[in-house]
Amino acid sequence: MGEKKFAGALALAMIVFAVIMEIYSYKVIPDIEVGVSSFNDNWTIKEENGESVQVTLPVKRQVPAGQELVLENRIPDKFYMNGGIVFRSRQQEVEVYMEEELLYKYPEKELIGKSLPGNWNFVMLPKDCEGKTLTVKIRSPYQKFSGQMGEVYYGNYSELLDFIIKKQTPIFRMGILIGIAGVVIEVLAVILRKYRIYSYQELLALCVDRRGGSLTIWEAVDKLWEGREYDDRVKNLYRKAIMNLRQIFAEYRLEDVFSNNRGECSIDCRKVDCDYYRLLEGDETARRAWLLTKEYMGEYSWAEETQAVLLSL
Repeated sequence: MGEKKFAGALALAMIVFAVIMEIYSYKVIPDIEVGVSSFNDNWTIKEENGESVQVTLPVKRQVPAGQELVLENRIPDKFYMNGGIVFRSRQQEVEVYMEEELLYKYPEKELIGKSLPGNWNFVMLPKDCEGKTLTVKIRSPYQKFSGQMGEVYYGNYSELLDFIIKKQTPIFRMGILIGIAGVVIEVLAVILRKYRIYSYQELLALCVDRRGGSLTIWEAVDKLWEGREYDDRVKNLYRKAIMNLRQIFAEYRLEDVFSNNRGECSIDCRKVDCDYYRLLEGDETARRAWLLTKEYMGEYSWAEETQAVLLSL
């Protein structure tokens, strides 16, 4: 298997593993725990015309951006000790009242910037809340999130914290796994570059830099595997790079572009369209492109000499 295919397969395998872990995590986490109850039924929405509509959460109403959605519900007669409620808001301002007394407000302070982050709203309720009316007011400056109210849970405040943490664990785990996959791919890329596993690409770059001139095996080894002893192992690396290039050009039926013979290789620059060559020929478009970046094969240290020449033009 080619190195690029291997890296791609590894990344795909890690993503599939993350998805499986996500699915499994949701299966093992119960929807409702002891000490936590769903509080989604019998909510009342006050319409602009003064009428009240009973709804079950979650709910989405047609409310203009910037306008409040007001919901009310009655706290059960038998409530939890040290009880509270929790619900998620998405780019919304939130106010929670108990019999017109403000219990909670999000955000409490003016935020930096215009965006309202999503938030889990944990609201501690007073001890004598049983049977009283709870009012939730939500408002969003964005039409997409205006008029939305998600599920509400109530119960012991500590149990609510544990419950939400467990519900968010799969998402957190997914983020960690994706992050690890990203780090692995980055490390793999560094390793591949360090040990010149993709050396055929750099060998082709050297041939382009030579503008059709022959590149000897000694010169290639000096540039691609700098510091390595010139032995059979490094010669085999060179031969593998040559073989990879020949296979790639053959795949696209461009065998006459790249040639190698008796420890030398080169390209037929007459059959190559390259901004470097067009720049040397005085092409105005290539010159303007060069002036924008003034970069030449920046990933290769040996290209600095040619870059210095181009900068002096």
